[in-house]
Amino acid sequence: MKKVYFNNGDTYEGDKNELNELQGKGIYNFKNGSYFKGEFIKGLYNGKGEFFDVDSNCVIKGDFKNSLPNGNVTIEYSDKSKYIGQVVNGLREGLGKFFFAPRNQQNMLVYEGEFKNDRFEGRGSIQFQNNDNFQGNFLNGVIEGQGILKTSEYTYQGNFKNGQKSDVKGQLIYSNQDKYIGGFIKDKKNGEGKIIYRDGNEYEGEWFDDLKQGKGILKFTNGDRYEGEFQNDVFDGKGKYIFNVKSGENLNQEQKSQIYLYEGQFKNGYAEGQGKILFQNSKDYIEGQFEQNYKHGQIIHVIFKTTNEKQFGEFKGQFVYNTEKTQISDYGPRK
Repeated sequence: MKKVYFNNGDTYEGDKNELNELQGKGIYNFKNGSYFKGEFIKGLYNGKGEFFDVDSNCVIKGDFKNSLPNGNVTIEYSDKSKYIGQVVNGLREGLGKFFFAPRNQQNMLVYEGEFKNDRFEGRGSIQFQNNDNFQGNFLNGVIEGQGILKTSEYTYQGNFKNGQKSDVKGQLIYSNQDKYIGGFIKDKKNGEGKIIYRDGNEYEGEWFDDLKQGKGILKFTNGDRYEGEFQNDVFDGKGKYIFNVKSGENLNQEQKSQIYLYEGQFKNGYAEGQGKILFQNSKDYIEGQFEQNYKHGQIIHVIFKTTNEKQFGEFKGQFVYNTEKTQISDYGPRK
């Protein structure tokens, strides 16, 4: 085969047709270092071949048509990433598999699925280097729409926006079997949602950036429950804590004197500020100031007997209720 030299510095070595056009098998070397070796028809790459592009520093092996990759190809990039799949007019389009570079910011290992206009688009899956896995929808190269993300810590099923969890009713199941169903914004629990903990406690209400924030109800397995405001994941603001106590007529004196309800102000998970305590099967009540579940400041203790008896006092550092076993200080700063 005679080597042909072109005026622009390119060279060709291979077959030609009777019209002196590049036809058959050959190697075309560009002046800048790029090359194509493979099959030609009427001077264009057509058929099987290999193209090395200096500008993008990648090698394309596979099917070519009209001098562009078309069909099934393998593309090897300089950063060690790799694409195996379909292309249309030089762009990744259709089904394919992309192996990420060993070192990448997203710690991704491989994407497999649909491509459009050279990007991930449609149905696909991503395997991460830490064995996390995503299956679902993609748009313009990012996770968008419905999908399932499985990690070592949780499994999330729901909607995504710009690669982040974003839904009004997504489902998150943690590896410890806690389960959350509700709103997400920018990867965090936001809006209305319900979580059931593995120990059986459950919270339903408002969230902000993964924390209980706003109004909600927290139910405990022992039958107690809190209804009211939350800040930074704990009771804070106006609320009421309802104790699970026995009810009915056949109660002993100890059971009758148990605290049934605290209603008032909370701070950092404790009864603090102005509040009122009601007792089981009794009209008695305590009303006044509290601090960290203790009576603190001006307190009125009203005792109903044959006459209404009111006891007034100044308290500091005494239990809300210290004559029986049940007291509001038992529950502490629950979440």
